[in-house]
Amino acid sequence: MRRLLALALIFALAPSAASAQNTFYQNGQPAPDDGSSARRNGFGALLLITPDREAFERAWAGPTPPNLVTTDRAERGRPVFAMLIFSGCLAGSDGTCDVTAEFAILRPDGSLYGDPATAPVWNAPPAPGENLQLSEASVGLRIEPEDPMGIWTIRVTVTDRRRNVTLVVHRPVTVETPAAAAGSTT
Repeated sequence: MRRLLALALIFALAPSAASAQNTFYQNGQPAPDDGSSARRNGFGALLLITPDREAFERAWAGPTPPNLVTTDRAERGRPVFAMLIFSGCLAGSDGTCDVTAEFAILRPDGSLYGDPATAPVWNAPPAPGENLQLSEASVGLRIEPEDPMGIWTIRVTVTDRRRNVTLVVHRPVTVETPAAAAGSTT
């Protein structure tokens, strides 16, 4: 049976804009396309996975550039969090952006793990210039004892409704802990 707790939207309390270098580029060149970032018509999205959402948010709100702890692995019973960073949302006549996302988690066999969840990403004024912003929503994944080992995928379909641009970003999360070795979680 799929556990509803495995896909829980977590709304950040105080996301903020950061005047960090745009991470869609590395050393002044476009970053290699590994699927975790996408950019089109001035709008961009980047997906990062962290084992500690609160520490990630504290680092984001701190001095720039932030030191963000990320991972590509998950242990049974310990959640990881998909954090969406974006730039270039278009403000409407009211001065605010209208960006939404659908978060989906795929099991190692490619099937959906729980139902996809749609949430607001940003409904406020855009950051100035090419500054990056942290989404108001993130998603958490906790691997349960009966869940399979392998490479899971967190996929986010993010849409800037004012710009009429949709991007898809994804990141793999590797689970190597056998179910018997993980024991029971509460």
